[in-house]
Amino acid sequence: MSRLMGKPYDIANFATHLSAFTGSERGFVLQRSGVERKYVYRFKNPLLQPFALLAALSEGIISKELVDEILGESPNT
Repeated sequence: MSRLMGKPYDIANFATHLSAFTGSERGFVLQRSGVERKYVYRFKNPLLQPFALLAALSEGIISKELVDEILGESPNT
């Protein structure tokens, strides 16, 4: 989140937003597993991750370099 927004963010700053994506307010996009304060989130539909990245990339929200970093790819791939 910090890399995306260009300023430091603590988990508390976006935990509410992640939680909202697990419910009806945001369309049940994410699944939450684990125990309190150690939740792990993943997309309910695996096709949503590449869609979200492509949409953000095409709208100029994120850069190709950041996408590569998120996907764990080297810049020359």
